[in-house]
Amino acid sequence: MKHKIYATALTIGLVVLAGVGLVLLWPHVPVDSVPTSPLAPPARLVCYGYVDSRHGPLLLQPARAGRALKVFVKEKQMVSKDAPLVQLDDCLVKLREDEATLAIKAAEMHIAKAKRGLIEYHAKQTQAQAALEVARINLETAKHSLTVAENMYKDGTANQGHLDLARDRRDQAKALLQIEESKIVELKAVDPNLEVKLAQLERDRAQIQLQQARRDREEYTMKAPVAGTILRMCAQEGDMLSPASPRPAIWLAPKDDLIVRAEVSQEFAERVVTGLKVRVEDEASGSLLAAGAVGEVSDWFLPRRQFSMSPTSINTGLTLDCVIDLETGLSHLRIGQRVRVRVLAHQSDQGP
Repeated sequence: MKHKIYATALTIGLVVLAGVGLVLLWPHVPVDSVPTSPLAPPARLVCYGYVDSRHGPLLLQPARAGRALKVFVKEKQMVSKDAPLVQLDDCLVKLREDEATLAIKAAEMHIAKAKRGLIEYHAKQTQAQAALEVARINLETAKHSLTVAENMYKDGTANQGHLDLARDRRDQAKALLQIEESKIVELKAVDPNLEVKLAQLERDRAQIQLQQARRDREEYTMKAPVAGTILRMCAQEGDMLSPASPRPAIWLAPKDDLIVRAEVSQEFAERVVTGLKVRVEDEASGSLLAAGAVGEVSDWFLPRRQFSMSPTSINTGLTLDCVIDLETGLSHLRIGQRVRVRVLAHQSDQGP
């Protein structure tokens, strides 16, 4: 009986000590861990999201595969548009550029040679025309000599040998005339301008190859597409980079205003409209980060936006994407920070 009395007294003592301890510890409980008091602004909806820029971070990859020779930037660095970020090994495309440069020089020499050939062609054409005229004159002379020889043969002042010699000269002159006429036909069949045009086409093709090589060489230098801040550098000197790599080489945050992208489930979608005031709180600590208003509400339900591009991440469920415009001059926000968004109710929603 005494043992039961002692056990009951001990139990009562422990309960009293626990109550006293709870009273002593109660004032030290963090305010953010206590449910919202009746004095807090009424919430129409509580949802979650993350801090983002207006156009979101850019995940940059090189346009060409190659080994990184030089990294020009570091994390948290502000960069301007077209600022160089990473230089890749471009020795092969540099050889193509040199080859195209030599091809242009060779084509220029070919053009100069073709133009000189055009001058020579006109000179040969003049010579052939003059030779043709001489051949015609020689033929007429030979014909006249043959006529004289025939008359002399009839008169008996010339023998058969003189007559045969005059006929041979006439036939020879006729053959020479045919040769000169064929030379004229041959020259007319040749277009010397084609050689000039062909050389010019070779030069144009070499110039296009040079432009292409230079453009390809520019793609071996990663540049910032917009002005912004380097969030993360995954590329290091010596790395082998590729456009198809699953890991972005550089994360770039455009120079933009910060927003919050809130994710609203379908059952609460009707409670969100543009213009509603919101409170943005840190998801972990619950501390107030910023105030703002609902700026945009999507017209469709889509899978959740994934800030991380990890191939192992799982994205399930459809949500309504809402953009929260933030007021300036509040707590420092970081892109990718998970937050809790309290959509405040209008006075008309609070009832009497």
